[in-house]
Amino acid sequence: MSSESRNAEEHKIFLDERRLQEANSRKVIEQFDKAVMTLAAGGLSISLLFVEKIAPEPRPSTLFWLAGIQHLESFFIGFGNHFPSLKNHF
Repeated sequence: MSSESRNAEEHKIFLDERRLQEANSRKVIEQFDKAVMTLAAGGLSISLLFVEKIAPEPRPSTLFWLAGIQHLESFFIGFGNHFPSLKNHF
């Protein structure tokens, strides 16, 4: 087997593996997007239920809830930035 044909075969294998990695990456990103949308919808419905039924007239000391919401936002932003950085790594 010549060196050129071996290199061509290795290159073909590399390209096939690369396509498989990209397809898997797209699947993971789609699953993440679905999970974030589900969690966001659940969080919104719980928040609206809380405001409507439990605390229709909130006290000014509700900064605790705002801090919790900001914590979740920063978590999801960080988690969302994780996938593009992985894609750039490969």
